Amino acid sequence: MDGVAHLFIDRLHDSKLVSAIATSGAFATPCLVLNASIIGRTDAFLAADERVSSKSSKEWHDTLRSSFNAYPQGSFEDLLATVRALHKAGVGILVGIGASIPQPQLGGLTYSASVHHKLQMLVAAKLTPIEALLAATAPLAQIFRLSDRGRIVPSAGANLLLVNGNPMTNITDALSIRSIW
Repeated sequence: MDGVAHLFIDRLHDSKLVSAIATSGAFATPCLVLNASIIGRTDAFLAADERVSSKSSKEWHDTLRSSFNAYPQGSFEDLLATVRALHKAGVGILVGIGASIPQPQLGGLTYSASVHHKLQMLVAAKLTPIEALLAATAPLAQIFRLSDRGRIVPSAGANLLLVNGNPMTNITDALSIRSIW
């Protein structure tokens, strides 16, 4: 097993399972935005954020405002506690991508804004902003053996963002994009 995805939303994590994942060397992609949507949370605040709304269509706004709401009794706090426990145990936490097409019935997942929301959720789970940013960059490329990504070196492909602010201290500043290379 290389990794796990989709953490528990129906119960708090089991310390034995966290230990087993850590001991195995597996990574975790917690799918925080998806799991939050399943329990009824939306990304409506992102749709209302000028830094997102100015760059996305009405279809994406509608998608951000929706949720699966298939398991409303689930616990977002338990989900964050599981991420926190995995991180504390040394499990590599990775940020996955969002959805590729706007579909409100798919519950609030988008291809770009959801990544920013995942970073914010990782910080809510007590990762530092730098640890959250790393979950979406170099370690992600290393785990998936993408030797031409995730690093700023000659001949490597890179997507670089110039932002207003400092996302290493305030993760929401990552949304204040001035330029992309």
